[in-house]
Amino acid sequence: MTERRELLRGVALTASLAIAAWLFPIWRLGRVFFAAGLSSANGALAAQCAFLAAVLLGAALVLRGSARRWLGLEHARGVGQAAFFALPSHVATTWVALAVAFPAITRDLERHGATVRTHAAPLVRITTEGPLLATLLSSTIIAAIFEETFFRGLLWTSITRVTDKFRTVTMWHEVLSAIVPLLSCTLIFALLHADTPGGLGVVRVVSATVLGLVCGLWRLFTKSTVPGILIHAINNLVATGRARGWTGTAVKDQIFGVPAILIVLATFSLMVLGVMFWIAHSRTSKLVEDEAKYLN
Repeated sequence: MTERRELLRGVALTASLAIAAWLFPIWRLGRVFFAAGLSSANGALAAQCAFLAAVLLGAALVLRGSARRWLGLEHARGVGQAAFFALPSHVATTWVALAVAFPAITRDLERHGATVRTHAAPLVRITTEGPLLATLLSSTIIAAIFEETFFRGLLWTSITRVTDKFRTVTMWHEVLSAIVPLLSCTLIFALLHADTPGGLGVVRVVSATVLGLVCGLWRLFTKSTVPGILIHAINNLVATGRARGWTGTAVKDQIFGVPAILIVLATFSLMVLGVMFWIAHSRTSKLVEDEAKYLN
């Protein structure tokens, strides 16, 4: 009975937040207000912080002792590896998104020319023109924490708990219990990012899809949303920096639409990540050998 009540509370909380987010998407609409000036940006940022705090507090009250488990915050396994994986993931995501959106971007350039950004949705323009501090806090910290604790946290756990009710003793249950939450959360996450017209909108949806898959896979293998929060935050930080020209805007300094400096840093990150996995594998192998010697 206790497990059933916990499931009902979790599913009800997830559904309530989903409805509230659809009716009153404060974490998105707040960014649009940044265009009005710094005071409006600070007000919108305060509203976003209050919304995030209310979500986390509400989860703690409704789910009580199991809140951290439902949000995927029980531990922070894999954070170090996720930090070095974030930049290569961003580069790969950008290449995939640009490849898919290339026809739409070409049409936009033919139609609007160099002024294509002025025809984009306010959300895109705010990323490049809004107050720096408010934009960074909103897109990097608040968006990453809220979206990951909701999509890969509450929603993921709700779907997993529901599918577990139909558990069977076959291998297919293990496969479905991984695929269903991964694909469901990624699809919903991507659809909620379909808020920009034209080629930039295609880039945004494809990027959200790939990012959702990446964060979902980390959630699947580490049983935690913390690595996903870090990857999501770094991805948004780099995207904001690129939109504002921090990594350069010259075409000659880019490789398939990605600044060369980011590719160099991503390559270095992959090398470090490889060393980290090699060290972890070596330690595991040594422990297995020592245990085998002890048993013999």
